[in-house]
Amino acid sequence: MDELNLNNDTQPAENLPTKRPLQLTVMCILSFIGGGMMILSNFVYAAFYDMINTMLLNNEIPKSFANVKESLELTMAAGRAFFVTGLLINMASLTGVILMWNQVKKGFHVYTIAQILIIMSMFYFIKGQGFPTGELLLSSVFVSFYALNLKAMK
Repeated sequence: MDELNLNNDTQPAENLPTKRPLQLTVMCILSFIGGGMMILSNFVYAAFYDMINTMLLNNEIPKSFANVKESLELTMAAGRAFFVTGLLINMASLTGVILMWNQVKKGFHVYTIAQILIIMSMFYFIKGQGFPTGELLLSSVFVSFYALNLKAMK
């Protein structure tokens, strides 16, 4: 006959939450910052696309942005759909990070798919841009580090 456990201060090991590894914590915080900035940026560009494009066409860009004017012209040529798509994909990416923060393995898959879609959207929308080596490298590093922490996720 099973004994009644009146002292509930010990739980079986499988019910205890596992501590999030420091590397996973750091990667998630960096992703929260980067993803949040990308969401904000894409939102601003999508919301004020016409105004920014008009300023660009009329050469009314502030002098502080003169060094990125060519890149801005190339990006703005992609159209508002690029920024709306980027907003949605980055929201999905951030959702994956939130899940990984909570140590849910599905978050890794959501995040990885979103990173692939971000790279693909650049090829689809931005014509004339070279290969996005920097974005691909950064995404690969983050996906790799998250993959190393899959064992800490449920």
